[in-house]
Amino acid sequence: MLVESGVSIRKRRRRTVTDDVYNEIIKLIEAGEYKPGDKLPSQQEMELKFEVSRPTLREALARLVNAGVIEARQGQGFFVMEKKLNVFIEHPLRMDSVDRKDIRNLFEARLVLESSMAAMASLFASDEECKELIRIAKNDDAREERCANSFHKAVAKYSHNSFLTEFEISLLEVFDKAYANKFPSLNDRESRQRYEIVPHVKIAEAIAAHDPKGAYDATFKHIIVYAEDIGLSNRYKKWITSDELDINT
Repeated sequence: MLVESGVSIRKRRRRTVTDDVYNEIIKLIEAGEYKPGDKLPSQQEMELKFEVSRPTLREALARLVNAGVIEARQGQGFFVMEKKLNVFIEHPLRMDSVDRKDIRNLFEARLVLESSMAAMASLFASDEECKELIRIAKNDDAREERCANSFHKAVAKYSHNSFLTEFEISLLEVFDKAYANKFPSLNDRESRQRYEIVPHVKIAEAIAAHDPKGAYDATFKHIIVYAEDIGLSNRYKKWITSDELDINT
């Protein structure tokens, strides 16, 4: 039975019982009894431990999930969330002041980050995650909003590095706010096929083959081809040949 100053949770009425269970689980996590990644006891065990009903416990657990303290895994139970680093790039520019150099700088950041994350995903993604990447890459439904970002976010997620994933999401949010409508893949279905679907499938297949160099190179080429008209290919002409810039190779 949980006791604070000699008074059980059941008998305290300053807060709700749900509040008490919620706060007690957080205390146990902060004290190190349940560490990041640990599975919490079963609901039946926690009902007995805290002397509360199933509905009360479920309400407390739901609040902890919403707060990002724990996560529910279907068929497995509840787990303490890994600590997350929040990385966000504030967009400092007025939307009417974006110039060619700003766009190139963003794509150069994506070039470095996304190529490396694709290589990491090829090493660390599970077979199921690889199948999901291929599914997303082949989804050519033009009605799906920002399908390209869905793919790049999935690659970031399956690199299994939360810091870099947050950073990538931040870059994509900047791109969406200011630059997305300046590039060809949004023009029509044929452009999406050329600039998004075909290169995404190549990246996904390299990741599924657990080929880090292939995944890196396919992503590097994809970003340069996509941003070729703002001079990115000229900046990296010593690294990538004109033949490699052919999207059909």
